[in-house]
Amino acid sequence: MSLTYVALHCVDLLGCRWTRTRPSGRISKVAAQSREQIASGAIGPRLPSAMVLADQMGVAPNTVQRALRVLRDEGLIHSVPGRGTFVNKQD
Repeated sequence: MSLTYVALHCVDLLGCRWTRTRPSGRISKVAAQSREQIASGAIGPRLPSAMVLADQMGVAPNTVQRALRVLRDEGLIHSVPGRGTFVNKQD
């Protein structure tokens, strides 16, 4: 996976610079596990909430939310406010 994220790192009080960072190992593992579950049909078309996924995977909900952001950036899933997160149809 070659996705990178832009992060703001403040160098001093007067200047900040943008750098690219990769998701942490735990986030990458949760994203990979979710990707496998989606591919196998174990989850979807609507994904469980981040809280439910976090309980199932034994991680913090914030970790799941960041992993879902990775999958969203890859075009694998999309979110509808007030409805949930859904697997995109594969061509």
